[in-house]
Amino acid sequence: MVGHRAAEAAGRQGKFWEMHDLLYERQSTWSASKNPATVVEDYAAELGLNIDQFKTDFASESVNNAIQGDIKAGQALGANSTPTFVLNGKKIETLPTDVTGFSKLIDEAIAAQAKKQ
Repeated sequence: MVGHRAAEAAGRQGKFWEMHDLLYERQSTWSASKNPATVVEDYAAELGLNIDQFKTDFASESVNNAIQGDIKAGQALGANSTPTFVLNGKKIETLPTDVTGFSKLIDEAIAAQAKKQ
Protein backbone atom coordinates (compact mmCIF):
# COMPACT_ATOMS: atom_id res chain seq x y z
CA MET A 1 0.00 0.00 0.00
CA VAL A 2 3.00 2.31 0.54
CA GLY A 3 3.82 2.26 -3.16
CA HIS A 4 0.26 3.06 -4.14
CA ARG A 5 0.09 5.90 -1.62
CA ALA A 6 3.42 7.31 -2.79
CA ALA A 7 2.40 7.26 -6.45
CA GLU A 8 -0.97 8.86 -5.71
CA ALA A 9 0.62 11.54 -3.51
CA ALA A 10 3.23 12.29 -6.17
CA GLY A 11 0.46 12.45 -8.75
CA ARG A 12 -1.12 15.30 -6.80
CA GLN A 13 1.99 17.26 -7.79
CA GLY A 14 2.07 16.01 -11.38
CA LYS A 15 4.75 13.36 -10.85
CA PHE A 16 2.75 10.10 -10.75
CA TRP A 17 4.70 8.34 -13.50
CA GLU A 18 8.05 9.54 -12.26
CA MET A 19 7.30 8.10 -8.81
CA HIS A 20 5.85 4.98 -10.40
CA ASP A 21 9.09 4.40 -12.27
CA LEU A 22 11.25 4.93 -9.17
CA LEU A 23 9.09 2.55 -7.14
CA TYR A 24 9.51 -0.21 -9.72
CA GLU A 25 13.22 0.42 -10.29
CA ARG A 26 13.93 0.40 -6.56
CA GLN A 27 11.29 -1.99 -5.29
CA SER A 28 13.78 -4.20 -3.48
CA THR A 29 14.93 -1.20 -1.42
CA TRP A 30 11.66 0.34 -0.22
CA SER A 31 9.73 -2.93 0.10
CA ALA A 32 12.42 -4.42 2.38
CA SER A 33 12.72 -1.29 4.52
CA LYS A 34 11.47 -1.24 8.09
CA ASN A 35 10.15 2.25 7.37
CA PRO A 36 9.26 2.41 3.66
CA ALA A 37 7.41 5.72 4.10
CA THR A 38 10.72 7.42 4.84
CA VAL A 39 12.29 5.85 1.76
CA VAL A 40 9.51 7.08 -0.53
CA GLU A 41 9.80 10.54 1.03
CA ASP A 42 13.42 10.50 -0.14
CA TYR A 43 12.18 9.59 -3.63
CA ALA A 44 9.74 12.50 -3.47
CA ALA A 45 12.60 14.84 -2.59
CA GLU A 46 14.64 13.40 -5.45
CA LEU A 47 11.75 14.22 -7.79
CA GLY A 48 11.66 17.79 -6.52
CA LEU A 49 8.26 17.49 -4.86
CA ASN A 50 7.08 19.69 -2.02
CA ILE A 51 7.79 17.26 0.83
CA ASP A 52 5.29 18.74 3.29
CA GLN A 53 2.54 18.46 0.68
CA PHE A 54 3.68 14.94 -0.23
CA LYS A 55 3.48 13.83 3.41
CA THR A 56 0.05 15.41 3.80
CA ASP A 57 -1.26 13.77 0.63
CA PHE A 58 0.40 10.44 1.47
CA ALA A 59 -1.56 10.28 4.74
CA SER A 60 -4.76 11.86 3.42
CA GLU A 61 -8.23 10.40 3.31
CA SER A 62 -8.59 11.44 -0.33
CA VAL A 63 -5.55 9.36 -1.35
CA ASN A 64 -6.92 6.48 0.71
CA ASN A 65 -10.29 6.84 -1.02
CA ALA A 66 -8.61 6.82 -4.45
CA ILE A 67 -6.76 3.61 -3.54
CA GLN A 68 -9.90 1.96 -2.21
CA GLY A 69 -11.69 2.96 -5.41
CA ASP A 70 -8.93 1.37 -7.49
CA ILE A 71 -9.14 -1.83 -5.44
CA LYS A 72 -12.92 -2.03 -5.82
CA ALA A 73 -12.73 -1.38 -9.56
CA GLY A 74 -10.15 -4.13 -9.93
CA GLN A 75 -12.22 -6.56 -7.88
CA ALA A 76 -15.29 -5.77 -9.98
CA LEU A 77 -13.30 -6.80 -13.06
CA GLY A 78 -12.17 -10.02 -11.39
CA ALA A 79 -8.60 -8.95 -10.62
CA ASN A 80 -7.16 -11.30 -8.07
CA SER A 81 -3.44 -11.11 -8.79
CA THR A 82 -0.73 -8.92 -10.23
CA PRO A 83 -0.60 -8.55 -13.07
CA THR A 84 -4.20 -8.79 -14.21
CA PHE A 85 -4.99 -7.75 -17.76
CA VAL A 86 -8.38 -6.46 -18.86
CA LEU A 87 -9.45 -5.92 -22.45
CA ASN A 88 -12.74 -4.20 -23.25
CA GLY A 89 -13.88 -4.57 -19.65
CA LYS A 90 -13.21 -8.32 -19.49
CA LYS A 91 -10.44 -10.05 -17.60
CA ILE A 92 -8.09 -12.02 -19.81
CA GLU A 93 -8.17 -15.47 -18.23
CA THR A 94 -5.42 -17.13 -20.25
CA LEU A 95 -2.51 -14.77 -20.59
CA PRO A 96 -0.41 -14.80 -23.73
CA THR A 97 3.24 -15.57 -23.18
CA ASP A 98 4.65 -12.96 -25.54
CA VAL A 99 3.98 -9.71 -27.40
CA THR A 100 2.70 -11.57 -30.45
CA GLY A 101 0.05 -13.27 -28.34
CA PHE A 102 -1.07 -9.95 -26.84
CA SER A 103 -1.11 -8.34 -30.29
CA LYS A 104 -3.35 -11.15 -31.54
CA LEU A 105 -5.79 -10.66 -28.67
CA ILE A 106 -5.93 -6.92 -29.27
CA ASP A 107 -6.35 -7.35 -33.04
CA GLU A 108 -9.20 -9.82 -32.45
CA ALA A 109 -10.89 -7.37 -30.05
CA ILE A 110 -10.59 -4.56 -32.59
CA ALA A 111 -12.04 -6.76 -35.34
CA ALA A 112 -14.94 -7.84 -33.10
CA GLN A 113 -15.68 -4.22 -32.20
CA ALA A 114 -15.60 -3.21 -35.88
CA LYS A 115 -18.19 -5.90 -36.68
CA LYS A 116 -20.52 -4.48 -34.01
CA GLN A 117 -20.44 -1.07 -35.64
